[in-house]
Amino acid sequence: MTSFDQLVERVRADLMGPASDQVCTFTDWMLDGSDKVGVKLADMPADQATRFLLELGPELVFVSSYEPQTGNTSCPSWFRQRQGSPANDSFPPGSMAIIDPRWSYWTIWQKLVAGVNACYPNLFAVKNVEFESEPYGERYLMPSDCESIADIRLVYPGPGNHERPIQRSTLDVSNVDGNRYLFIPEVGIGGQTIRVTYRTRPVLPAPTAGSADFTTTGLPESAADLPELYAKAALMPTPDASRTQTSSIEQSERNKYVQAGSGSSLARLWMQMFSDRLQQERQKLEVLYPLRTSHRLNG
Repeated sequence: MTSFDQLVERVRADLMGPASDQVCTFTDWMLDGSDKVGVKLADMPADQATRFLLELGPELVFVSSYEPQTGNTSCPSWFRQRQGSPANDSFPPGSMAIIDPRWSYWTIWQKLVAGVNACYPNLFAVKNVEFESEPYGERYLMPSDCESIADIRLVYPGPGNHERPIQRSTLDVSNVDGNRYLFIPEVGIGGQTIRVTYRTRPVLPAPTAGSADFTTTGLPESAADLPELYAKAALMPTPDASRTQTSSIEQSERNKYVQAGSGSSLARLWMQMFSDRLQQERQKLEVLYPLRTSHRLNG
């Protein structure tokens, strides 16, 4: 299984190429009572002592200065959750921290989530719900995350679990009471199981849930490369930005290695790969859950 932490590192490795960020060891938080006022660090590079961003998993913190003798840092009151990153109070002591990351965990994570979101509606999660049939009832309350119907079956009791597909249905996604209802013809039999398979949006992961498997989104494991391709395509044009920094003392050196338009060209290649793979995964899902005749109201 592929975790989101692994996806972040795969994207970062492809974007970084042979380059590498400077790293140190996070040893603990500095506390004033119960308040976190700084970080304690070890294994710091000799040339890194003042004014840098530090990546603690998904959180970015700002450090004003570092004292090599004690490992303590000086940080402003606003040092945490820089660039909109989420707090990560559970970052374990002894873990690697990245100094001024070129592509931070948080930046990559946002693009991965955007990539998962971009897969819908071509790819979708699938869930099941069961009802007890009403002999003369037609309306059944559906879960709030139901977007469309993939399959409906009437399950007969007894050995073999014989099933009969129900072909006609209507899904009301915006009833006046705020609920979603499935309307099916009267089955004429009460107390039988009606099993409904429905499509829903992928579940977007929380940034502090990096160890979670990709399949927690509801998408198949085989589609794990899709948000990775999307994130790389979205982030890759950034090397071209270095060429616009005409006043930078580093610009002439960067131009030796970054050909004009190279980032955009590679981004287009990755986006095309994303589109091709998306269609391949969509075809797989259509085989498993073929389109069915179903009406949708108010949506």
